[in-house]
Amino acid sequence: MSKKLLISFLAIFLIFSSYVTVSNASTEEKKQNIDLLQELTKRLYKSVKLGDYVKSKLLIEEISNLAPSIKYKDLTTVEGMEAISSAIIQTKNSLASLRPKQNIILNNATQLYLAIDALSHKDQPLWHRYYSVLQQDIEKIRKAVKTEDSNQIQLAVQNFLSHYNLIKPAILVSNPPYMVEKIDSLVTAIVRQTDAQNRENVLNQLKGTLHELFYGDDKETIGIIGTDTIIWNTLIGMGLIIFIVLSYVIWRKYQGTYLS
Repeated sequence: MSKKLLISFLAIFLIFSSYVTVSNASTEEKKQNIDLLQELTKRLYKSVKLGDYVKSKLLIEEISNLAPSIKYKDLTTVEGMEAISSAIIQTKNSLASLRPKQNIILNNATQLYLAIDALSHKDQPLWHRYYSVLQQDIEKIRKAVKTEDSNQIQLAVQNFLSHYNLIKPAILVSNPPYMVEKIDSLVTAIVRQTDAQNRENVLNQLKGTLHELFYGDDKETIGIIGTDTIIWNTLIGMGLIIFIVLSYVIWRKYQGTYLS
């Protein structure tokens, strides 16, 4: 009986080992694909800056072929995946235009580059460098509000949006979508408000929300993206411990039965 149990546990161990090997191989393949995707988007960004649209078109084709093959589970949300897909399509369309506009193409390529960078650099993504820029933009809006000149206010808000929209796809890749919705609603409120005090309150809320976005507690984001990984790692660890304990018990029983 003990011999049969030993054979059964050996079979389980082999199956378990095979699963872990396949899982590790899949994880490594995912990492390699993301690294390649990041390299391609970086090269695309540089080629667009140089105005080399021929090379840029070849790169965006490589990117559009590679991106759908990547498994985004544990990396971002559905909204993050949509943001990446949208950035790829917009860049592709702007490059295919009969009259390519450098500023539009560069804007799209930058959005894509920052979004892909956010996939692999959770702790220090490139889009975090825009914090001081956005804070300066808010102060410009505050000064414009004091003038009570609607044209100046509109211009200041548009200046903020030009920088904010640049990192918006990357924010969606890294954060729950409600953060973007909250910022969008606050910006809309600034434009629609006519009372100076109300605008000042909204600006303070916007400033606080941006601080939370860049430097706030990211436990919720990690929980959304990494829950499945944590569960599987826990299960694998527990399975290994159980196997070792049962193997030891069987070995001791085998010793007691046959060696005595």
